[in-house]
Formats: sequence, structure tokens, C-alpha cells
Amino acid sequence: MVNRFREMDRVKFFSVAVFVLLVIQPILELDYLANDFLKGYGLIVPSTIIRFLGLPVLAMIGFFFIDKNKKKSFPFLLGCALVIGIYSVFHLIGMKKLDIHLPANFRADFKIEIKYILILVLPFLMMYCTYLAQFTKETLNKLVISVSLITCSVIFITNICHVSLGSYGGMTEANFISWFTESYREGLDPKLLMSKGWYPAANVLGALLFMLLPLLYKVLYEMKRKWPIVLLIMLHSLCMMMIGTRVATLGVVLVAVAALFSYIGCSVLRLNPFRLKFFMIIIAMIALTVVVYPYTPAIKYQESNTQLIKNLKEEEEKSDGINQMSNQVEQLQKHVDDKEGKDAVLIAVLRENSYLFTFPSIYYDKSYPIEFDPEFWNFVLNEPFEKRSDGRKLQKLFAEYKWDMMDTKEKMLGMGFSRLSEGELILEQDGWRQLYTMGFVGVILFVGPYLLLVFLSTIRALLQFKKVVKFSNLMLLLSVGVGLGAAYYSGHVIDELFTNLYLGFIAMTLFLCTSVKNVNIER
Repeated sequence: MVNRFREMDRVKFFSVAVFVLLVIQPILELDYLANDFLKGYGLIVPSTIIRFLGLPVLAMIGFFFIDKNKKKSFPFLLGCALVIGIYSVFHLIGMKKLDIHLPANFRADFKIEIKYILILVLPFLMMYCTYLAQFTKETLNKLVISVSLITCSVIFITNICHVSLGSYGGMTEANFISWFTESYREGLDPKLLMSKGWYPAANVLGALLFMLLPLLYKVLYEMKRKWPIVLLIMLHSLCMMMIGTRVATLGVVLVAVAALFSYIGCSVLRLNPFRLKFFMIIIAMIALTVVVYPYTPAIKYQESNTQLIKNLKEEEEKSDGINQMSNQVEQLQKHVDDKEGKDAVLIAVLRENSYLFTFPSIYYDKSYPIEFDPEFWNFVLNEPFEKRSDGRKLQKLFAEYKWDMMDTKEKMLGMGFSRLSEGELILEQDGWRQLYTMGFVGVILFVGPYLLLVFLSTIRALLQFKKVVKFSNLMLLLSVGVGLGAAYYSGHVIDELFTNLYLGFIAMTLFLCTSVKNVNIER
């Protein structure tokens, strides 16, 4: 009896530890504000210690004291560690030897590379801890509420008090109330109304809130007292719109609509009982978001940016600048025989016509100068306008350009994250970023597990349709789905600890919830 109590006590302690680790992430993400102060005393920020040391320690505690299937777990965990370790060694060696004609600022740094690999691995430890903790439904709901409330409180309060950092630099000029006043008509740039609280990165923050929103609808469905959760969903949705990224803003509407259709489908198929009150709440949330949506900074900025891009394209077509430049290069190079001379001509013409580039000059002045590789920049300008209209599309062109210089063996191991990040010309899209930086093997190792858990959960759901397919589980699936979708569309999910730890947690929770043998999470 005493031994059984001690065993239960250990499990409870471990579950609480995992819960606390997840709840404090929004607070830890703010400790970068103290970075300069701590550096003055030779100290590092708490988030680095807790994430890179605390999580592995917690996983080891789970293995030695909680895991009841060590004989099965040990070979699996050891195998995973060996595969990732062997891959990492070959990747580091291959990255150092790789020669794809890059300037000195694209330097391979082992410290940065190892840290990046650890960032990609830590979510797998979170998956393991989640598997061992197996939160109850009530605990999971408390976790979602806590993380949402902490994160959104920071964003909302700083926005209202005019002390929020702007999502794209500087400070937010006015709070969200100004969306509905004369601010836009007075010519204020919509970007100046975007807020990220005191968090370091808007894209990361937006992706996290996007993942959490489906879980809040799950909480709303399961909780008896609806009105506090309704208020939280409204706050959460408003904060997503405050951030101003397209993913976060559009995500508010998409999640609400997806929740509605999921609930209707479950009700029609009699997988869940139909509750008119819950149905009307979702309808009200959709109506509210549709009303606010057109006034959000993201949509106003998108409208102005779309018009700007359209004008630039029309101006380019009207002036025929690209063709004139190409003809100018061809005529001048006729009088030069050697390659060095031809390159000098091309550089001079590109510099003269640099106004044709529609992305920040830092890319062709500093990151990858025209003088270093004029052929690349000539290639960029001769691509269709739609493929080179902004910085993200340039990043994709550059990655593809260098990828084509690599042989099959090199493509297995990738170019290296540190090399491209140090050069400040790295693709933001997750999936593609891991492919180009970590290679085919790396993308399988570090992105594959998320897709595998979703695949296995889907198969389980199809095989045990009536037992597994419920509104709550569909919201878990939607949460992982929008997380991976945000990763592919805008990036900053797979390789950011503020998002990938939650993504790993939610993916494993989905896997557990789709197991008909699991009794803890659904009780």
C-alpha cells in the first residue's frame, strides 16, 4: 500500500513538473529583456537553463522513475539518440567541407549549428515527457487556459497602455481602438498599429496563439461554465489580430469556421450530442470576428502592399526596365573578351538598375553583394516578377540557386543552418528551411516525427471512428494542423522553442487521445 502511494506520488509530481514547465514558457520568453543586464555579470537568461538543461533532466527523471516500460523504451530511445548523434557528426563535417561559392560572412559555426540541432531535438523530449505525464482532460484544459491568459494579458495590457513593442520594430503608435477611428484615413502606416507586447518575435507569437485557439474551443466545449472561456476566446482572438501577421489574423476566422463545421459534422454523425448554446456561441464568435476582420492592421497593410506590388509590376512592365537592362549588358559585353571584364560590366549595370529590386537593399549590398556574384542577381531580375517581389521570395530563389550546386551526398546533409543564418539570407519557411539547411536526412529526422504522430492518430481515428472521432479530438488535430500549416506558410514554428515545445506537446496529446486504450486523458 505504501509503495503504491509512493508510486502515485511520483507520477503526480512528474505531471505537475511538466505542467509547470509548459505554463511558464510565456514568462520565460520575456527574459531576453534582461539579457544585457545578466551578461554584465557573466550570467545567462533563465530560459536557456530551463529549456536546455531542465527539460533533459525532467526527461531522465521520467525515464528512471515514471516509465514502466523501460525494457521497450530504452532500445527505442537509445536508437533515436544514436541516429541523431551519428547524423549530427556527419552533418557538421559535411557542412564544414561544403563549397557552394559563398562570401566570408556565410561562415559555418559549430556552436550555432549544435544549438540549432538541440532546438530541433528538445520537442521530442517534450513528447516523451507528455507521454509519461498523460494529463487528464481537466489538467490539459487548465494548461491551455493558463498559457493563453498569461500570453494575451501581456499583449493586451501593453497595447492598451501604449507601451507595446511594434510587431515589425519600434513601438506601437496607438492601441486597437484606433482601428475603428480615423487612423487609417489619416495615412498612418498599418504596421505602426501592430503589437507584440514585449515578446521578441511577432511571427513566433502569432503561430503560438494560432495553435492554442482550437484548444480554447475544445475547452469551451468541455467546460460547464461557458462565459469565462468565451471572454478568454474573445481576448485571445483580439490579441491574434493585434499581432498583425497574416497567419494570426486570418487564423482567427479560419479556426472559428473550422470549429463550427467540426461541431456540425460530429452532431450530424451523432458522435457528440448537439448543444444549441455551444452552437450559438461559435456562430456569435464568427460574426464578431468577421465584423472586426476588415479593420485589422494585417488586412489594411495587405491591401496597401498588394496595391504597391501591383503598381511596381505595372511600372516595370511599362518602362520595360528588365529588357532594357539585358540589352544594355549584352551590348557592353560585346566589347569585352575576358570573364572578369564581363562581370565588371554586369556589376556596373546591375548597380545602375538596382531600383528594379523590390526587396531591401541589405540583401544585395551586405548579405550577398552584387559584386560577389553578379550572375545570381542577374538571374533574379530575369525571373518572373511574382517570384522575386519580396524578401521571402528572394530567400527561396537563393536557397534553390545554392541547392542546385550541391551533389546528392551533400543534399543528404544540407548546407548548415549557421552558414545561412550568419549570412542573413536564410529561408523562413519551415520544412523548406530544414531541407536546405539540414538536408534530406535532417528533414526526415526533425520534421518527420510531427507528421508521423498526425498520421498514426488519423489511422487510429479511421479504424475506431465512432470511439475516437469526437469534437475535442478534432480540435487537437486542428491545433497540430494549423501549427504545421503556419510553419510551412510563414516559418518560426519548428525551430523556435516557444512554439515547437507546445507543438510537440499537442502532437503527443493528440496521439494519446486517439488511443481507445487511454483512460486518463478522456476521463
